[in-house]
Amino acid sequence: MNTQELNELLSCLTSNWPTLKKVCKTWGNQHMLTIAMEENAELIQAISKIKRYGVDPINASHLNEEVADVLICIYELYVMGYLVTDKITEIIERKVERSMQRTQDYIKELEEEAEYIDF
Repeated sequence: MNTQELNELLSCLTSNWPTLKKVCKTWGNQHMLTIAMEENAELIQAISKIKRYGVDPINASHLNEEVADVLICIYELYVMGYLVTDKITEIIERKVERSMQRTQDYIKELEEEAEYIDF
C-alpha cells in the first residue's frame, strides 16, 4: 500500500461522515462501543488464522473485511467524541520513534551476534 492508497482509504471514511454520525446517533454510544469491541475481536481472529494457516484467498478476504470494520469503528469512536486527534498524533509519533529505536537496537544485536559467531 502506498500513501495515495492510504489517503483514498481515509477519504472513503471521511466522505461517509454524515452516514456514520447518523448510525452512531441512532444506536447510541454504548451499543457502538460494544460493536467496536466485537469487531476488534474479529480482527484478532482473522490475524490469528493468517498466522496459523498462512495467507490464502479466503483468509486474505476475511482480513480485509475485518480491517474495514475496525477502521469504521475507529472513525465512529471519533464521531462520538471519544478520540482526541492531536493527542493520537503525538502518541503515534512517539510510538513510531520507539519502534524504530527497537528495530535499530535489534539490528545492532544481530550484527554483534554475527561478529561473535565469526570468531
